[in-house]
Order: sequence, then structure tokens, then C-alpha cells
Amino acid sequence: MESERMDLGSAVVVGLARTWGSQMSAFGSREGAPFLVSYSEEGEPREALLPGRGSVTSVAGWERTLVVTHDGERCQRYDVSTPERAPLSVEPDDCDWTDDALRGLDEAKRVWVACGDEDPVYVALDDHGWLRGMEFGDGDWMPGAGLRLGSPDQLPLVNQGDSRIHLAGRFSSPDVDPSRPTMWMLGVLGDGDARQINADVRFTEISDISDGQGAWFAGSLDGRPQLVSSEGDLGPAPPVDLDPIAPTVLVATSQYDHDPYSLRLVLQTVDGIQLWTSTAQGWLHQDLPGHVLRAARYDDASSSLWFIADDQLWRLVT
Repeated sequence: MESERMDLGSAVVVGLARTWGSQMSAFGSREGAPFLVSYSEEGEPREALLPGRGSVTSVAGWERTLVVTHDGERCQRYDVSTPERAPLSVEPDDCDWTDDALRGLDEAKRVWVACGDEDPVYVALDDHGWLRGMEFGDGDWMPGAGLRLGSPDQLPLVNQGDSRIHLAGRFSSPDVDPSRPTMWMLGVLGDGDARQINADVRFTEISDISDGQGAWFAGSLDGRPQLVSSEGDLGPAPPVDLDPIAPTVLVATSQYDHDPYSLRLVLQTVDGIQLWTSTAQGWLHQDLPGHVLRAARYDDASSSLWFIADDQLWRLVT
């Protein structure tokens, strides 16, 4: 099958998220306004322009779709209906936050929303580079001191497993070298403390954290792909040389798939963007269109790989 470019007009999309009631949601901006498109079970696109200027920067699926926008100065949070309803309805986030939590979110330099098997969480970055997690259901900050970035301008990767927030990036912490990326968890055992995952594992870059019940931390080491589980174990990776300028490794499937031979990686290699699939016979690969890879996720229900290349949304039925 050939990859199909989805016609989103002038929209520039930068991220993908699995959201309830849809195959996939893509997000970014259209003509300066925050933009979201969600696909129904029948594959119909449902689009929405959100209030204000800027871009959608984070999306998570729960009983509804939770969306964060950013205009270059501050973040806003919205609830968006699932795509069974057309058009999509957009409402401000009306969670019953505490005053301290609301003030922290409103003043945050950046905000992420994530959802695993449990209730969603928000992660906020303040002006001093500290990351803190917030329990969505409680409407207040998680206990614990949080985690500090090595540089406030180097944004981390944020995702959520069943009840733990996974983070990757360059962090400032005792006994940690902030010049190299490391893997962390927040919210372990409900105490909210930051805990490093396998300090012995070395990455050159970390480019993705998979979603779903488990998590893969995906990136590169000396020009080759590397995967590490949320337990800190090395995972399988194909023997391919990555693009030296953008050694991007994305995990399209979750860690705990029912089929052990269904791991799908989308890579920026020296030969272009490629899909690599683990099978009982070994790794198989297929060339994909585009030059600059941004995001990739696989939808089992429709057997479709969704990926963003050159700020455009593509779908490949496998």
C-alpha cells in the first residue's frame, strides 16, 4: 500500500495522540490559530479551530479530549468533544482546581496533558525550569519536589503510563550529567517524587516515549536506534544507520502489544524516513514519503500507521 497524504488545507500539524472515540487526533495550527483534527471510527475527519492565536501543543484522550494551546507567552486548556459529534465542540477546562494549582497552571511556561489507564495528569514547567505533576481528579499538585530541567529552554518529552508520568530530557539533579538525556518517572507509588530509570543506560538523543500501558523510551546511541522499557531494560532495535543531523526514532506501537512481533518503529535514516516492523522472520522495512519526521502512531482498529512528515499528516494502511 502507498501512503496517503490527508488533506488538511493550510494546517501545519506537529503532533499525534490516540484519543477516545477516534482513531487518531493530529494537532498544530492553521493560519495562526490552534488547530485539532480527530478521526471518527468511520475515518471521517472532525476539525476544530480553538480560541486565540498560537498552536495546540499537547493532547490526551480521556472521557473527552483534553487540549493545551500555547501562544508564545501562556498556555490555555480546553475540553473537546469526541468525534461522534460533528462539529467538534470546544469548552474551557472547568476542572475544580485549587487556587494554588490554578495559579501554577496559569503562570506556567509550558503545560503538557497526558493520560494512561488512570485519570489524566497535567505537567507544568515554571520559569525556573521546575516540572511538577498535577492529579486531574484531585485538582491539585502531586506531592514531591518535581524535577528540574538542565536548561529551561530544552523542553522535555512527557507521557503517562498507567499511573506514572514518564519524562525524558536533560535534567539537573544530583549525580546526573545535564549534558546527556536521561529517563525519569514522576508519581511512583503515589509520592510524586522524581526517580531516574536505569542510570546506566546511555543515549545520544531521546526522541520519543510511546503511549499505552507500558512505555518505550526511544532514541539513538552513536547513530543507531535504541529502545529502553519503562523498567529500564534494553529492547529490540533494527540494525540501521540514522540520519546524523536528525537521528529520530519514533515508536508507533505500545510496549505491551498482544502480538510480540508487531513492534513498529518509524525512523529518520540515512536513506530517508522508513517504517521498520518486527516479525517472526526478523525486521522488515518500507520507505515512507517526506523529509522531516515529527510524529508517528499506529491504530490497531484500522490497521493504519499515522505519521507526520514535513508538517503534513499521512496514513499508511498496513
